[in-house]
Amino acid sequence: MAFLQRSVLLVVVAMLLTVNLADSKWFRFRTRREPPSLQRRPARSRRQSAGHAGGNVSVVFLAWSAAFVALVRFQWIEKQQKQINELETGNKLLEVRVDLQADKIKNLEKNRDFLQDIKDEIMDLAQDVGDLKKDNDNLKNTEDSQNEDIVALQKELAGLADCYSGGSGDTEVNN
Repeated sequence: MAFLQRSVLLVVVAMLLTVNLADSKWFRFRTRREPPSLQRRPARSRRQSAGHAGGNVSVVFLAWSAAFVALVRFQWIEKQQKQINELETGNKLLEVRVDLQADKIKNLEKNRDFLQDIKDEIMDLAQDVGDLKKDNDNLKNTEDSQNEDIVALQKELAGLADCYSGGSGDTEVNN
């Protein structure tokens, strides 16, 4: 939008410059043609007349050329500015993405540490379960040995009771 406003402004300035030159006394004096009878000086050659008219046309041409060059230059500058703005926007977006990725990495590291802690706890619990199984097995072995001891003591007591009552003291039953 700004480019369009500048372009229109430049064209208007060039047109006003052209109109001002065309309306000026100097321009009219240089381009005015009087009949040869009214001329105070001798008639100029065609080459000289073309030179004066060409000079005025040159001024108009230069004004229009300057306006066109300025217009093209403003257009180029605006295009470059848009590209710079796009690059800056792209850089900002990349910075935001990098920041987001860094945050994700930090979160993943925290999660990894958390998961490692959970894994360590599970390993500790598994070791505790293994220790409890060993303790349970030891208790079973102890219970079995105690049961065997109890059975042996019961047999001994039964033999002693049999001896006391006048028996042989043999408590084994042979089939």
